[in-house]
Amino acid sequence: MDQADDFRKKFALTGLNINNAIHLSGYQKTVIKFMDFVRKNAFRGSEGEELMRRFCIYVNHEKVWHLAEMVVPEFQESWSEQYDLPQHSQSTVNPQLTVFLSF
Repeated sequence: MDQADDFRKKFALTGLNINNAIHLSGYQKTVIKFMDFVRKNAFRGSEGEELMRRFCIYVNHEKVWHLAEMVVPEFQESWSEQYDLPQHSQSTVNPQLTVFLSF
């Protein structure tokens, strides 16, 4: 079985038990491994597009997004980046509040 087939099977959210630490760890490992392939540009053409579409569905689920966000630096944005605050506004925000909102 090639890597693309392996990812296709893993990208099925059916059977993922969000109350099971082993399942959640496996989910994060799959996300990390796929992002390594993305960074290396390992998947190209229509196969790559299909896998990326499936991956987006896999990570954009409301119950597991935070798990993907924790392990993929590209998914992490600070609060100020998300809300595009001007530089001077960032300095007026309470520093403790900024730290709390960046999680």
